[in-house]
Amino acid sequence: MDGTNIEVFSPGKAIFFEGEEASGMYILQAGVVELRKQTEKGEVVLRTVSTPNEFFGEMALIDSKPRSTSAIAIRETSLFIVDKTRFEQLLRTNGAFAVKIVKALSERIRSTNQTLTDVLDTSPSERIIRSVVDYALRYGEKGGGDARYLVKAAAAGWINSHIGASHGEIENTISRLSAAGRVSETVDGSGTFCLIVTGELIREYDRRSAAGARKAAAADDGGAVPPRFSSGASKPRG
Repeated sequence: MDGTNIEVFSPGKAIFFEGEEASGMYILQAGVVELRKQTEKGEVVLRTVSTPNEFFGEMALIDSKPRSTSAIAIRETSLFIVDKTRFEQLLRTNGAFAVKIVKALSERIRSTNQTLTDVLDTSPSERIIRSVVDYALRYGEKGGGDARYLVKAAAAGWINSHIGASHGEIENTISRLSAAGRVSETVDGSGTFCLIVTGELIREYDRRSAAGARKAAAADDGGAVPPRFSSGASKPRG
């Protein structure tokens, strides 16, 4: 197709940098891309692109301004690139494409504003702790004393995609919580690594019930149901 091509980026390779002039938008074929922005508190991951056919980089084509973020390949990544001329043609001639772009822009503006507010107002570890509790309340299996049981990898993936924290930051924060007795790390009957989040931590960080707390970021979960403990396996004990 004219005005399009596929390019492969190795891990750590920059696809574009914040402040650059835009020449195209990108559609993910395979791999993972982080969209990063410089703030007064350092570089922040605003979004992780990991779902095939997810797109990014369209904003700069619409407003003809420099890139507002940098895009970095985290794994070997294959991208379908649509140049500016082809992009504008699709907007003019394909109504479904135009509607999809408008909806995506609206959702991303809201999400970016919330992310930047959280970044400026709280430390990375504080945001991760809040997200652990948010995930526990949404998807955790109830235990005694208001504790919740989580599949660790699923929780980490959800936190990464919702607030942009790296897996290293998430692991370090969970380790500190474990050392402080706020969560327990264990393995269920199927050999899956799990977390037990204490009722005390949940009550302290439950933003949906705490008076005066800011509302949690409400990103769309797409109806996906995170993994549960294996059928027939006993729940881990703290």
